[in-house]
Amino acid sequence: MDAQKLEQALFNLVSNAMKFTSSGGVVRLALTVDEVKDTRCATISVQDSGTGIPPEQLEQIFDRNYRGDQSGMDNEVESSGLGLGLAICREIVQAHGGTVRAESDGKTGSIFYVSLPLYSRSRKVTT
Repeated sequence: MDAQKLEQALFNLVSNAMKFTSSGGVVRLALTVDEVKDTRCATISVQDSGTGIPPEQLEQIFDRNYRGDQSGMDNEVESSGLGLGLAICREIVQAHGGTVRAESDGKTGSIFYVSLPLYSRSRKVTT
């Protein structure tokens, strides 16, 4: 595990949540441990009360340089960023055997989920 890279991935999600949540809004972080396909996974969720993401854009937002329709956003937020943060986040998470996905109704904020497999220290890796 590359803790520095995972920190970068989570930082990208949290900073986006803060950027797209107006003053007085809420950003929530949560951690759960679940069983997914016979593998224990840590799932970190980042939820914001921002403007949301149109559902038809939820898959594209993880593509490099994709900057969806941000109509209604102020000019400062709209012009910031290159559209790389979510792509980098997905690449880092996938390199660690995990997944990242987003949910939004396009009106009342977004939730991003990062799921990473948990392995015990005694697990042997064979080559």
